[in-house]
Amino acid sequence: MTDNTYFLKVQTTLSSDVSEQVYLQEREVNKLARMDLEGERKVIRDMFVIACYTALRISDIQRLGQANIQNGIITIYQTKTKELAQIPILKEIATIVAQYQADGFPRLNKVKANAIIKDLARECGINETISYKECRGGSVSIKQ
Repeated sequence: MTDNTYFLKVQTTLSSDVSEQVYLQEREVNKLARMDLEGERKVIRDMFVIACYTALRISDIQRLGQANIQNGIITIYQTKTKELAQIPILKEIATIVAQYQADGFPRLNKVKANAIIKDLARECGINETISYKECRGGSVSIKQ
C-alpha cells in the first residue's frame, strides 16, 4: 500500500479531438449502386451500399450473416458499442439484402474493401477534393 497519489494528477492519455465527418451524398451512393460490376468488386460495392443506408460499421457489416433479418428489420448487437440496433431495411437496399441473405453474407478484408471503394468512386466520377482537420501529437493541420 502506498500514499503516493501523484499518478492521479498525471494525464495519461492525449485529449481526444472530435473528428470531422466526411460523407457521400445520396446521389453519389446511387452512382456507385448503379455501376455494372461482377465478382469481388460487386460484393464489396454491395456491402458498402448497405453500410451507407444502415449506418452500420464495417465490423457489423461483416457480421450480417449472424444478424436477425426479418420483417424488413435488421436486428444486430453492434460490435463496438455492444448495443442492440434495429435497423429498417430501406427500399434502396432491400433486394441487395435479400440476395445476400439467401446466398450468404461475405467476410470482407477491410483494407482491400477500402481500396476497391476508392477505385470505384474514381471510376464513377466521385472525386471532389475536401479539406479536413487532422490532430496528431497535439498539433493540428489542415489536409486535403
